[in-house]
Amino acid sequence: LEQLSEASAWNPDPQKLVEVKLDENYIAVSQDANWLNYPAAQRDTVRLNQNIKLLRDYQVVAAAALQKSYGKGNNRFLFEMATGTGKTLLSAAITKLFIRSSNANRVLFLVDRLELESQAHRAFTAYLAKDGISTVIFKENRDDWMKAQVVVTTIQSLSAGNRFLTQFSPNDFQLIISDEAHRTIGGNNRVIFDYFIGAKLGLTATPKDYLRGIDVDRLREGDPRQLELRLLLDTYKTFG
Repeated sequence: LEQLSEASAWNPDPQKLVEVKLDENYIAVSQDANWLNYPAAQRDTVRLNQNIKLLRDYQVVAAAALQKSYGKGNNRFLFEMATGTGKTLLSAAITKLFIRSSNANRVLFLVDRLELESQAHRAFTAYLAKDGISTVIFKENRDDWMKAQVVVTTIQSLSAGNRFLTQFSPNDFQLIISDEAHRTIGGNNRVIFDYFIGAKLGLTATPKDYLRGIDVDRLREGDPRQLELRLLLDTYKTFG
């Protein structure tokens, strides 16, 4: 009943998300509410002392592209980003964008390795905690993860014994972000993305189009299992 009540209370408004002005300071003001009030001469010192993060130009452009696409009714997105280009920082900005515009109550951030789980938790906490957006690691908070706005977990934690089916409802997350998306959809894991009804965002440096140059109808007739395998691995198919 509690989950049904929460689902009914969620009333997404894409236009509200589209209208958000997201600039280089979008995360900085979450880290320090006074950020915009500091004189320009002091900002470099404050930024260094507090590890304030400014969004880079291409991150702002990527977020704007997502806003425009979401406003058109799309809910699956893919960012192709090389290692070291700030995928987690951009993910935090997108997370704040969805939550603060009331287009998400809770966000699931998926990784494929334990070390990335800890890194993501630290980063989201550093970027958003002071702004009232809390982050937890699922396996460390199995009994009270629903109190947080961001839940970080490995794809393995969800897939083991089909845990995602027994411990989560399809409407628990209104946004699912997949780090290293080309790996998190491997095996049978794509069913996890289909299970949750929220918007999907994939992040990867190496997207794969396993349907490029393929006669889908012919493959469906001649080797349907091979088509199914290609569909399961295709980053573009999963994330639109």
